[in-house]
Amino acid sequence: MKSFQDLGFEAFQKSRLMMGYAFSLGLSFLIGASILKTIILSQ
Repeated sequence: MKSFQDLGFEAFQKSRLMMGYAFSLGLSFLIGASILKTIILSQ
């Protein structure tokens, strides 16, 4: 059986992973929007 410390560490690792995914997804959206804006403005 796992101790509370182990469970807390696991939850911390998972939340950090989710934050990483959310951050990279948001960054991708910003970069994509910037590229689209550049394409539209250059026409």
